[in-house]
Amino acid sequence: MTTPSSSKAWNVLSWMAILLLSGLSLYLWNDRAQLKQNIENQRQELTQVNEFYDDLEKEFSAATEELNNLKTDNVELNNLIESQKAELRSQKNRIARLARENKDLGQARIELNAIRQRVSSYIAQIEELKSQNQALANSNFSLREEKKILTGEIEKERKRTEEIMESKTLLVSENENLQAERDQLFVKVSAASVIDVADIQVQGYKIKGNGKLTKKTRAKKVNIVQVCFKATKNLVTDAGTESFMVRIINPMGETLFLENKGSGVLHTSDADQVRYTGTVDIEYQNTEAPVCMQWQPELPFMKGKYQVEIYNKGYKVGASIFELK
Repeated sequence: MTTPSSSKAWNVLSWMAILLLSGLSLYLWNDRAQLKQNIENQRQELTQVNEFYDDLEKEFSAATEELNNLKTDNVELNNLIESQKAELRSQKNRIARLARENKDLGQARIELNAIRQRVSSYIAQIEELKSQNQALANSNFSLREEKKILTGEIEKERKRTEEIMESKTLLVSENENLQAERDQLFVKVSAASVIDVADIQVQGYKIKGNGKLTKKTRAKKVNIVQVCFKATKNLVTDAGTESFMVRIINPMGETLFLENKGSGVLHTSDADQVRYTGTVDIEYQNTEAPVCMQWQPELPFMKGKYQVEIYNKGYKVGASIFELK
């Protein structure tokens, strides 16, 4: 049978068990509430991270699309945009790691805002480059237009130069033709104005002590030769001084020539150079006139046949032969 003392002990134990169970229940309830709160906090944190990831992806996609829309057919500009996109992708990945690993959404959002600022800087840089390219394109267009105008002017100038050269060539040709005609006319006039000679007489003389001349035919006795002829009438020739060049050729075929006795060289109508023995000038009045020239070389003459040629204005106008025995 149960004693009063054992019953009392049992009651104490029961109350202690009840209190212990109540405390345990309260602890478990608090721990469950804390766990529930932690789960809720983690869920909210995960939601915030996911929302941040969405914002980060949207921001990156919007920035990429905005940069892509700035692309043109300019290779340099497109390369710059691709470089900027690569920098944004690298920054995006770094921000994502910051949010995922460090759980520092505040710093991550600061970095996200920095992306927006960097994109604005990129866009400003691209717009500046596009503006410079447009200015350069406008300048190139102006240069091309100026080049077209200049090329056109050069082509016009070239055509004008060609026309001038053609005209000059034509004028030169006409001038040459006129000169040729003038030369021909001059030759004709010169030829027409040539004074022919007639009745050529050649005589050898010996000078006596008293200064008188005695005719001689033997070479060793002759010390002077006189050539006489008649200048014929020519109305074409202008009146005035006329020169006749006399050429005496010895039996050896040599022209008697002494510069100190008036010998010289004449240019013939055939453009040849011919030595002559002496010259004689007359005042011609367009009428027949006698002409004589004396040649006294102070050297002995050789015997044999001599030729005499007479020239006027480069033309041979008469010839004769005489002999010294």
